Amino acid sequence: MKKNRAIVFLFCCFIFISTNLTGKDTTGTYARQKYEQALKERSMHKIIRALYLTGNAYKKQNLDSAYITYNFALNLSKRFRINSFIPQLYFELAMLHCRGFNFEPAVALFDSSKNAALRLGDFAVVSNVLNMLGTLQLDLWSAREARILFDSAYAIAMEHHLYLQAGVALGNIARFINDQDSNVTTLKKAVSLMTKDGKIKPEAGYIYINIGSGMTNPDSAIFYYEKALSIGNEVSVTEITMGAYNNLAYSYLDKNDPGKASEFLQKKAIPVAVADSNYDWLSTLYDTWSDVAAANHDVPEALRLAKESRKALETAEKRKSSNQVRLLIMLLEVKNKDLILSASQLKVTSQEDSIRSLKFLILGMIAVAALIVLGALGIYQKMKIRGQRKELELIRGQIEIEDHERKRIAMQLHDQVGPLDQKMVGQIERFTPADPAMRSNLIQEWKKSSSVIHALSYHLNQEMVEDLPFRAMVEGIVEEYRELTKLILSLVMSPGIDFQPKHQFHLSCIIRELLTNAMKYVQQGNVTITLAAEHGNHYLIYEDHGAGFDREKINHQSMGINNIFERAMLMGGRATLNTAPGKGTKWIIAIPD
Repeated sequence: MKKNRAIVFLFCCFIFISTNLTGKDTTGTYARQKYEQALKERSMHKIIRALYLTGNAYKKQNLDSAYITYNFALNLSKRFRINSFIPQLYFELAMLHCRGFNFEPAVALFDSSKNAALRLGDFAVVSNVLNMLGTLQLDLWSAREARILFDSAYAIAMEHHLYLQAGVALGNIARFINDQDSNVTTLKKAVSLMTKDGKIKPEAGYIYINIGSGMTNPDSAIFYYEKALSIGNEVSVTEITMGAYNNLAYSYLDKNDPGKASEFLQKKAIPVAVADSNYDWLSTLYDTWSDVAAANHDVPEALRLAKESRKALETAEKRKSSNQVRLLIMLLEVKNKDLILSASQLKVTSQEDSIRSLKFLILGMIAVAALIVLGALGIYQKMKIRGQRKELELIRGQIEIEDHERKRIAMQLHDQVGPLDQKMVGQIERFTPADPAMRSNLIQEWKKSSSVIHALSYHLNQEMVEDLPFRAMVEGIVEEYRELTKLILSLVMSPGIDFQPKHQFHLSCIIRELLTNAMKYVQQGNVTITLAAEHGNHYLIYEDHGAGFDREKINHQSMGINNIFERAMLMGGRATLNTAPGKGTKWIIAIPD
């Protein structure tokens, strides 16, 4: 009797279905379309996702191709630091190792998957890993450890409201419950959790088959098999459909209705298995049909169907063996490549040692003059490298010096402007010009100059600039330059735009540098400064319609331009300069939130 075939199959399929990230069809056509679309968009995130879908399509028939695809996606994820896929890809690679009966690396990969998922807070994958490790423990090693893992998977899933994973864990826990009523109650609770969001889950179909298999009343069993059949047809999972029909046949046989049992097998289940090329299930269905024929006392038909079952089983075993052999060969190739790489590294190390010894021998035979030349060359190279390093550090040091000097000048201006103001006003008041109005005008003009000097000392002081409201600071700078130039200065700021206080001083220096350059090189027209926030970045955009310049000639000569680039880097951002002779100038400075 093969009535319990679906029960064994249940826990092998749980994890495969529950790890589908997309919830969509993962056939080769769909995966290929997604991959081509990702390549057109040049999106590495979408390319990795498409590779994941391709691996899902391959793992149905071509385990070696699935492994290569998942491994390639994993390497891309690590290289480009797209971490969200890493836990799932480790998981899929571990599952393939399990299918190749390569359990030691499988457990290591499951552990990597769990650790990566914990770092990302992806508790769905954590629960899936614990469920799968529990299945391995139960099948291979320790039932006690398996129960601990299933309990942990259930607790984590419930804590994070992952009801699908919680239902899978509870379905596994039911395997430890011997009392039939308690077992069924637990399985029903598992289904209730899985379908809590009102959506149909394939896993629920497997559990309904399990519940029906435990029923002693055939009518009760049929009720649950039909619920499973409904789910299988709804979600297009043929294993559920075939399992439900297979067990329905036995239930109708228990009701002494072999005709109905044969109809389910011949007209319903077997065509599905043939269309799906699932010879493993085809063998089971023919075997069940043989039992039905034997119960109907049709011995020749029972023998014919038993032969068909063996024939399908041989084909299934050949396919399964071929798939597993290809996977194992591929895994061996991976190991061999690792060994070859290790051997190559040892060979390279040995060659380097030999070359090093040879160099020492040659150096011992070279004349003093040659040694002097080599020494001179070495000194020259060191000086060249040291010069390059100094050049790289020069801009950063220059900015620090400039900031320090600004602060010192600001303090001196602030400390001296008051006494100077009183002294100048006193001297002007003692001045007796022919026209009395002249003295009043002189005092007024001096007050304006004193106010400008005071404002300048304020803007040169980093602490004071950082204490200013951002919008007021920018508007003040632009207004200050409007009074100094005939250019039309436009300021556009998004509502609520604000930068971090620690960035305000750098931004004020950048804006002043840009506007100072505009006063020097833009003869007429508009100068626009835009401040906006979008896609996790704050942007400072400067644009003018001046003469522009050749940046290749200017870049290494202009300290101001280099300061803009460096200040953007100090804020953790980047500056982009677009200019050319006769094309105007545009800066885009992006600062992370």
